[in-house]
Amino acid sequence: MNATRSTSGAARTVSPGGFTCGRPAVMRRTIDSAHRQTHVDESIVLDGAHREATGDLLLTRFPNVSRVPSPATALAANRNSGIRQATGEWILLLDDDTDLDPSFVQRALVQATTRGRRHVFHAAMREGDSIVLPNAIGYLGFLTRATPVRWYPAAVSIQACFFAKSLFALVGFDEAMVFGYEEIDFACRAAWAGYPAWPVPDCVNVDLAPDRGSTPYKVTTNFDANRIYMRFKHLWWIHQRRLDALLFVWVALLHVGAAQTLHRGPASAVRHTLRTCTQFSRTVRTYRTHQRRSPTGAR
Repeated sequence: MNATRSTSGAARTVSPGGFTCGRPAVMRRTIDSAHRQTHVDESIVLDGAHREATGDLLLTRFPNVSRVPSPATALAANRNSGIRQATGEWILLLDDDTDLDPSFVQRALVQATTRGRRHVFHAAMREGDSIVLPNAIGYLGFLTRATPVRWYPAAVSIQACFFAKSLFALVGFDEAMVFGYEEIDFACRAAWAGYPAWPVPDCVNVDLAPDRGSTPYKVTTNFDANRIYMRFKHLWWIHQRRLDALLFVWVALLHVGAAQTLHRGPASAVRHTLRTCTQFSRTVRTYRTHQRRSPTGAR
C-alpha cells in the first residue's frame, strides 16, 4: 500500500493497499506504480500472507514503507485496519497486483475538485485482453447490469479506488464477509451514505494477476453465500424491506441449487446448497455481532 500527500496546504492523501499474497515480484510493480503518482508521502502494506520474501522486499527496496502483519483469513478486516491507521485526508486503496495509471491520483483529485469530494473514485481495469469497468448489480447480486438500477448504484473496482477518509466515519468494510463481494457491498453502502462511485476518465489501471491463483482468502470462501448475505443485509437492515429480504433468500437458494444441478448434478447441488445455507446463517450471526462492535463496517 502507499500513501500520498500534497504540499502548500493542499489535501493530504493516504493510500493503504488491500492485502499481500506472498507475491513480491508483483507487489514490487504495484508499489513502484504507486510511488510514481503525484503527492506520494506515506506508505503502508498490510501483509496477509506473512511471507519472508515480502519483508525482504520492503527492507531492501522500500525501507520507508510500513509493514503491518494481518490475519490471512480476514481481507475486509485488513482493509479496515489499513484505513484506520492511515493519517491523511484521502485514501488510495490498492490490491498488491495493480499497476496504476501514472495519472490516476492526479486525475482523481481533479475530479474531487470538479465533482465534489463525496465520491468513491475508480478507473477502468485492464484484465488480460479486456478492459473492465464495474457495472451495477441485478436482483440476484451479480454484476450483470450495464447501468445502475433504482435500488442499486454502480460498483467500483476495489483494486484501486480513491476516497476521502471522512467516508470511513460512515461506512467501513463488512468484516463478516471475510472475502468475496465485500467490495460491492462497500460501494453500495458508500453510495447510500452520499458517496457514489465515479470513474476517473482517461485512466486505465492494469490487473497484474488476473487469474487470482494465489489469493489466500479464496480457500474457504463460498461466494454464493456472500452474495446472498449481501443482498439480504441490504434489504433487511438497510432498506427495511423484510418480506422482500425473505423472498430473495428463497429465490436465491433455488437459483443456487438449480445452477449446481445443471453444471455438477443433483448430489453436488444438495451439498453446495446446504453449505451455502450454513455459511449464510453464520455470516448473518457474525454481522449482528459486528453491528454492536463496529457500526461503520455494518452499515
